[in-house]
Order: sequence, then C-alpha cells, then structure tokens
Amino acid sequence: GLLEKALPDTKITWQLFDSGGAVNEAISSGDVDFGLAGSSPVSRGLSTGVPYRVVWIHDVIGAAESLVVKDDITSIEDLAGKTIATPFASTAHYSLLAALNDAGVDPTTVNIIDSEPDDIYAAWTGGQIDGAYVWNPNLAKIIADGGKVLITSADLAKKGDTTYDLGVVATDFADKYPDVVDAWAKAEDQAVGLIQDDPDTDAEIIGAELEIETADARAQLDDLIFVRAKEQAGADYLGGALAENLEKAAAFNRDQGQIDDVADTKTYVDGVDAGPAERAGE
Repeated sequence: GLLEKALPDTKITWQLFDSGGAVNEAISSGDVDFGLAGSSPVSRGLSTGVPYRVVWIHDVIGAAESLVVKDDITSIEDLAGKTIATPFASTAHYSLLAALNDAGVDPTTVNIIDSEPDDIYAAWTGGQIDGAYVWNPNLAKIIADGGKVLITSADLAKKGDTTYDLGVVATDFADKYPDVVDAWAKAEDQAVGLIQDDPDTDAEIIGAELEIETADARAQLDDLIFVRAKEQAGADYLGGALAENLEKAAAFNRDQGQIDDVADTKTYVDGVDAGPAERAGE
C-alpha cells in the first residue's frame, strides 16, 4: 500500500502479466504506464522502439531464477540430449544459454523448448521435460516436486552474466508527470528498505498478497538482491553499467532472432534514467 499512500488522489490499477514480452506489448499499446520486466525483454523493447525508459531496478536476479533438473542430471554437460523448457527471450533463457556457453556445451545438442512458467510446471509434473530454467513461484513448485537446482542466476552473475528485473515507465507519462514518477521511485525505495530492515514483516505482507505462506515468501525474497535508491543511481547500476548490460542482452536477442539488430549504444544509454532513483535516495 505504499504507492497508494504516496499518491492518495490517484486511482492505481495493478495488472498481472505472464512475461516481460507481454509488458512490452501493454506499454506499446498505451494500456500500462509503469511495468516490471526482465532485462532481456527490456533490451528487446529499447531495441525496437517501445516508448519507455528504465527508472528502477526491482532486483538483481539471484537464485530466484534457476536451472532445475531431474536427479540423474548432475552437470551442465549432462543436458545434451535432454529436453529443457524456458520462456524464450526471457532472462531465464538468456541465463540458460550463458550456462551452456560457459560449460562449452553446444545449445543445439539440447532440446530447448519455449514454454510459459505455468505450462512448464505442468510439463514437469507430467514427465514431459527433464528440466527447466524458470523463476518463482513455479521454480519453488518444481523443487518441492523433487527437482534439483543445477545452477542459479546468482552463480552466473558472478561470471558476469547478470540479469535484472527492471521498472520501466512510458516516456510520454514520465514527461507529463515527473513528480508521479519520483513518488513511485520513492515508494519503491521504501519497500526495499522494509525488505532489508524488517524482512519478516515484509515476508508476511507479501505472503498475504500472494496467498502463500510467510516462510515461502521469505525464502523467495532471499533469492533476490535488492538495492536502495542511492546505490542504484550510481555507476554500477542505473548510472552506467545497466546500459552496457542491456546492450549485451540485445545482442543475445538478435542472435536468437527476436530482434533484427542491436541499436546504437546511445539508445541504451538514453533508455536508462537514474534521475528518479537519485532523487529518491536524497
């Protein structure tokens, strides 16, 4: 309820989407003003002219996205000849291919199939796949159903293959209502402060919202890395490194045939605005 308190005279509507690609479509059509999407779909959006810019990092993806497999798979090399599901062009897909590349495994030797998270869980329970690179809550469901984590996005971040969940705002909206964007960023920063300073209370709130057990919410929060506004505005994040990361992710999307080409570097630099986070951190 932090955003409602910050904007008491504004009607706020929350909408749930299955993937970042769907968020891109919603903002392109003018149906959504703010959105959350992974760094891979955001790189795709910036490359293809989706009218938005990144103003917040909701989290650095850690173990909340992982490669989970059957017991007989003990290494990345064992994935050859196996069927692995992931949502194509997502951060999870990006991480799966990075893991294969790091291990020297040719992706064409793995049967990688495109599937949405809920469908992935159904395929797992139906014995149709050998593993999946996916995010919570379906990741947690697969683990509870006997899946074994082989590698996490936190592991890959240590190797330089970092992925993020990003907050984007429609350009026209941001230009018209900069004070609202600043209020939104401040509310986000307050939420991160609660996660860091009182995680048990935060997990209770989130668990109630998502209708899951508090302990499950706490476990999922622990799998993500949250950054306060002042740090986000610095060179390691919104102030520089994120634009480089998005350009790298765009190259991945080009290689996967998701976009025709990578835009010029200026597109990704201009597509990230550290201003709201900087002001929220003052």
